[in-house]
Amino acid sequence: MRMSCLIFWTVWIDTVSKRPRILHIAHGLGSYNNSLRELARRLCATDFELCVASHKDLFAVLDGLDVRFEHLQEDRIIADRRLQEIDALQGVGLFKRLVKQVKISRIHRQNSIALTEVTDLVTEWKPDLLLIDMECHVAIIQTRKLGIPTVLCSRWFSVFNTGLVPPMNTVLLPPEGLLESLRVRWAWTRLMLHKWRLDLQQRCSRARFRPIRYESNARSELQAIADSNGLSLNDIADTTHWLIPHVYRDIPVMSLTAKELEFEKADDPRMHYVGSMVCADKHYEKSPASDTFLQFIKRRESIGNPLIYCSYSTFWNTGSGNIKPLLEVFAKRQDLDAVIGLGGKTQTMTTDALPDNVLVMDFAPQLEVLDYAAVAITHGGISTINEALHKGVPLIVCSAGHVDQNGCMARLVHHHVGVAASSDPINAAELERLIDTLIGEQGVETRARVADIQDCLKRYDKNRSAVMLLQSIIKGQ
Repeated sequence: MRMSCLIFWTVWIDTVSKRPRILHIAHGLGSYNNSLRELARRLCATDFELCVASHKDLFAVLDGLDVRFEHLQEDRIIADRRLQEIDALQGVGLFKRLVKQVKISRIHRQNSIALTEVTDLVTEWKPDLLLIDMECHVAIIQTRKLGIPTVLCSRWFSVFNTGLVPPMNTVLLPPEGLLESLRVRWAWTRLMLHKWRLDLQQRCSRARFRPIRYESNARSELQAIADSNGLSLNDIADTTHWLIPHVYRDIPVMSLTAKELEFEKADDPRMHYVGSMVCADKHYEKSPASDTFLQFIKRRESIGNPLIYCSYSTFWNTGSGNIKPLLEVFAKRQDLDAVIGLGGKTQTMTTDALPDNVLVMDFAPQLEVLDYAAVAITHGGISTINEALHKGVPLIVCSAGHVDQNGCMARLVHHHVGVAASSDPINAAELERLIDTLIGEQGVETRARVADIQDCLKRYDKNRSAVMLLQSIIKGQ
């Protein structure tokens, strides 16, 4: 009797004390790493066990958190092995070498299709929920038949075609009349034609003979992954929405944005908005750049100028034509201070001839700079937008048209939390006018609206929206 009670008590304690497990398969894009760390921090603080896996090395991003990290590398190992075997063919006759290259490539492609590294990790970790970044299509398809509750993590606004909302790659607003409706429909048609052309190019390119990488978004490659897992890609995915190459028909999406910044007609039930997930770890990413910035602030604080922050992309290259107008404005306007973060994708500039009121950095400590900024200038990347609004900073958006930048710009203008530049590249006169608009009396309404959105973002944080969503899905609610 005592032994039976002891066994029952042990089993009951183990059941009650078991922490829910989440496996987060992350894409690892550099601009998303702050939100990745913050999400991991919140999940760990809410008694989840968390494992993060990625084909990118995220050890430094997750350092100091109670998180297990798995670096997914088998796809790159296969790709490297293929190149090594091809390099070893030096000295072989041309025809024989071509034949062997084709054979080597076919073997390694099949090996990459058959990889089980992701599913083996799932089997070993036994998660209660899979949280997969929306662009990790290979992992989404490979884990599809495992029967584990899954949520897709997105840093975008709505990716779904509701018929009333323009695609994210356009500056269009929701239509209010027949002509605007036709423009939106044509935008969707153009996007579908682009997807079709892209798919055709991928199917006809030499890449179809190479191993498939974990970050692949080529429809033909994902079709091969689906076939190897006994799935019909057409049954589980839909190409008629914004995301390239497709979205998944019945998997909920957790968007790290605010519903209050979305178009009102974007109401697909698969979208769940949980706020901006801005990193609250004050010690994360402290670097010599932080010291350089603080020295600049200390040197300029007695003057009392408004600080204008310009953030260039960490993903896309920025032409010098976008930087010269900035320097022209701030050389003229000594009543403004400026910090320019080049994002690592722009050629490092000499600082010898810069005005005293300008600081140019390869990588600016963005969250720290935003604490002091009166205005932020951005190409429209969602990470900078989220962080600026979280800090209560209005935005000037100079969209370069990449991916979702146009759509982000349209939403900021629609909700009056920013202004859009019309010239590309922006000219000095327009830039100066937009800055004066936001810091002067004309910007009162915009600054008030930014404060409202800042309060909304704080409520998402206070309500633990992301945690509550994942908990409800684990519980099957």
